[in-house]
This record gives sequence, C-alpha cells and structure tokens, in this order.
Amino acid sequence: KTWGEASHILSIRPKRERDGKLTLDETAYAEDILETFGMADAKAASSPLDPGSKYQRGESDDQTREDLPRKYRQAIGASLYLVGGTRPDLAFATTYMSKFNEHPTEEHWSGIKHILRYMKQTKNYALIYQRTGKYVQAFCDADWASDKADRKSFSCYVFTLAGAAISWSSREQQSTALSTVKAEYVAMCRATKEVMWLQNFMKELGAHEFLQEPQVLLVDNQGAIALVKNQFTLERSKHIDLKHFFLREKVEEGKLQLQYVESSSNSADLFTKALNGRLTLKHCERLGVKNVDVATVH
Repeated sequence: KTWGEASHILSIRPKRERDGKLTLDETAYAEDILETFGMADAKAASSPLDPGSKYQRGESDDQTREDLPRKYRQAIGASLYLVGGTRPDLAFATTYMSKFNEHPTEEHWSGIKHILRYMKQTKNYALIYQRTGKYVQAFCDADWASDKADRKSFSCYVFTLAGAAISWSSREQQSTALSTVKAEYVAMCRATKEVMWLQNFMKELGAHEFLQEPQVLLVDNQGAIALVKNQFTLERSKHIDLKHFFLREKVEEGKLQLQYVESSSNSADLFTKALNGRLTLKHCERLGVKNVDVATVH
C-alpha cells in the first residue's frame, strides 16, 4: 500500500514542488515555543542577538526568581531542537546563551527573549532546496577569544547543497586558543571531520554526482591555510600538532583542498558571532533560509 508523501516528519513540514523545489519548515513548532513562553505578541527583532550585548556568568546568589533556571533551560532546549531541524540561523545565539544554563540571571533571560523576538519575526522561515547543479559547498570559521567571560573561541562550519544548508555546527572551543590561527585550526579540523563523514554518507546513498574530490573547504584566514600547506608544525603543542598533521594528511591524500574566501562571503560567519539584521538576512539567504510565504510566490 502506498501512503503517499509525509505531511510531517516530527515537527518538520516538508513540501515538494513540481519544479523540484523542496521546502522544510517548522512554523507550527516555532509558534508553540512563542506561546509557551508568552512571546507570541512580543515586539519582533531582526537578529537573534543584539551585536552589542555582552554577558557574564551568573552566580547562585544572582538569581531573583526560583523558576528562572527551569524556564531558561526549557527555552534553550526548545530553541536547540529548532536549530537541529531547520533553523541554522539560530545556532550561534542559542548555543552561546546555553553557556549560562547553570546560573541564569534576568539579564540572561533578556537575551533569551531577544532570541524569541527574532523567532517571532522569522517563524515562517524554511530551508528551501532547489536544483542548482552545484557540488556540496563547505565553509568554516572561528571567532578568536570572542567571549570576554572566559576568552574561549567559537568555531563553526556549514555545508550547503541544492541551494540550502544541509549540515551545520556552532560550538565553543574547549581549550583557550592563544592565537587566531590556532582557533582557525580547531575550526578547520572539526569541519574536515564532517567532510569525511558527509562524503561517506553520500556515497552510501549513491549521490556521488554531488561530491567533488578534493572537497573544497572555504576559510577566511590565509595564515591558517598557509601553515597547513607548509611542512612544519605549529609550535610545540601536541593539541595543535595533531590537528596540523590531520589536516595536512587529508590535503596530501587529495581529499581536501583549503581555499581562501573573503570574510564578507563566508557563510559560516553567521555561526560565530552576533550580527546585525542586515548581515543576518544576507547570510540566511545564502544558506537557503527564507520566508516560506514569500519564497513560494510564483
């Protein structure tokens, strides 16, 4: 018996057009989040976080409401679920604010409300895939020592295919990078691991025509690219040396090619820092994250 196409996959609503366009949205789930946290009628925001906002870690005696930690973590969890489905544009803001899960304060809660206000503005956003004839594109980036609370760097990657994002990650680095090049090394290493996994996965699916070997990884740090190509290691640090050898090995095997891209054209920039509304919108469009109502108008 043929059941036809699925109307929903968990919270994701897929819609296939005759011209090959595929739309994936979670509008209903986003609306549920806004209702749950009383933000359905809130003033909309044009970016996930205020670019000028800086947060410090809270202490146990900083909390003014007993219900705040539970409510805060619920909002983070709900937003992260959305990030993992169809909303890569929320990845950095949600991951960054999750740093304060242990002792959230009212100031931190205001940051969560900013995310929800942006969610209201963009609740109709969807991933929109269409036939482009292009290979997988891979971007990675790092924002060195961006968090003044602990001077940890953020690293990220995003891969696109058929005009929209198919894999993305935004994560704080575990160790403190002493230079921007070291921060980029960590980011490139994580992105390369994802390249290897994605290539194997797509080969298993028989989707060889979308792969290129070597896979081009677009990076906006020329110093980091040059060091990978040179035959020497980066200082006497095993942590960095291992990444150096791993990256160089994949380049020499012909599986990876590092290529420079201007920061303004690096789609991964959206995953490392808070951007203003204009830049957020620009990167969303590049990642195929668009207003489904507008995008489906013929």
